[in-house]
Amino acid sequence: MESRLPYERYNKSFQLAEAIKEGEPPASRPKGQSDTVSNQHLWCILDACWEQDPEDRPKADQVFKELLVWEGVAASDEGGYVLEDVAPGL
Repeated sequence: MESRLPYERYNKSFQLAEAIKEGEPPASRPKGQSDTVSNQHLWCILDACWEQDPEDRPKADQVFKELLVWEGVAASDEGGYVLEDVAPGL
């Protein structure tokens, strides 16, 4: 897996500020071998945390539960994930 900095393609602070203001997430989902169900679940968590409207973001306890599910430490709620509304079917 490749390691890159968030927003690395912007070399001017005003470009970065505009990208953030427009709701661009710090990173995008990689394509290829790392596109496993586990990685998809992690990206769903990240996508939810990067929602533009803070009210739409999960609370810390929800993220914690999701990370436990992702690591296989806990079972998901009723066969679905806590963030089911963000990523239906995962």
